[in-house]
Amino acid sequence: MTEPKKQPSRHRSSKLVLLLDQLAHYIITIGGIGTIVAVLFVFFFLVYKVYPLFAPTSSEQEASVSVQVQERPAYVGLDDDKLLIWSIADSGAINLLDAKTGDIITQKHLFDDVKPTALSMSSVHNLIVAGFEDGSIRIATISFEYSFFEKENIEDEYKEMEIGDVKRRGEGVVVKTPARQWRQTSLQIKSDAPLATSRSSSIKRIDFTMSTSGPVVATIGEDNVIEVHTIEEKMSFATMQVTKSLSSRLVDYKLIEKKGAPQEVVLIGQGAYVLLLWQDGYSERYNLLDDEAFLAEKTKLSDGQQITCVGRFIGRNTVLIGYENGNVSAWFLTQPKGAETKDKRVWQEGHVLQ
Repeated sequence: MTEPKKQPSRHRSSKLVLLLDQLAHYIITIGGIGTIVAVLFVFFFLVYKVYPLFAPTSSEQEASVSVQVQERPAYVGLDDDKLLIWSIADSGAINLLDAKTGDIITQKHLFDDVKPTALSMSSVHNLIVAGFEDGSIRIATISFEYSFFEKENIEDEYKEMEIGDVKRRGEGVVVKTPARQWRQTSLQIKSDAPLATSRSSSIKRIDFTMSTSGPVVATIGEDNVIEVHTIEEKMSFATMQVTKSLSSRLVDYKLIEKKGAPQEVVLIGQGAYVLLLWQDGYSERYNLLDDEAFLAEKTKLSDGQQITCVGRFIGRNTVLIGYENGNVSAWFLTQPKGAETKDKRVWQEGHVLQ
């Protein structure tokens, strides 16, 4: 008679399975809750970041300084450490000022005392393009130069400076760094030779942008002729010298007798469009993408307020317009369905800074 085989204990197996089941339940629950929390965190973070785009805009003044300069600045800027202020007047005169006191440190001229008739500057590239009475164009570059000194190489009057202290030295300022070095900051100016254009009429309005091949410049002459110039650089491998050449094209623009010449000429993007602006907000946009430039759009970039100033965002696809009531509007090109303009693009007002 054979003995029956012993069966494994179902009681022990059931407890182990139950334990693993409970453990898996808790892991899945905790993982699910963690996933939901992570998704909610991302959601609220995106809301936090995006909400300001739909909120009213505002600005705050961080600091102010009173300066005494002979001419009203056309452009102003700061060095990276906010120790120096530079200002450029329409005449080409440039002042270097102490950012704390407003005192003039040094005065120079961009073009050796030759007064330009129009100026345009890009703070991104530190380039200034100027037009002159004879119709020529010149380019200048401004930059800050930094020099470092050890204690044994600096004058005695600066040796007792504490870290972070700033003092004037020569045509700049010197600051003592945490590395216990003395760093001097000075303004450097480099101007190129004049580039002759196809016309000899005095340039009254000028603007420029940077393309992949070099600067693109738009000008309005005293004869109300609008030209777009492309400046290309070539290096001679024999002399290792860089020369600049200029090519020009006319814009088919007709003067509006009642309005007179435009107050502003603005190049959009890398020179795809040129925008003409009048003080009352009337504007004309010319498309430069084809071989023949054409008038693409006429529109009003104002609700009745006079335009007082025009600025450009980085990339130059957005134009900032300041009005006499103190408001600033950001305008950019859109391509909506059903656009009736010749190139199917229209100006659209974005943010309004009040």
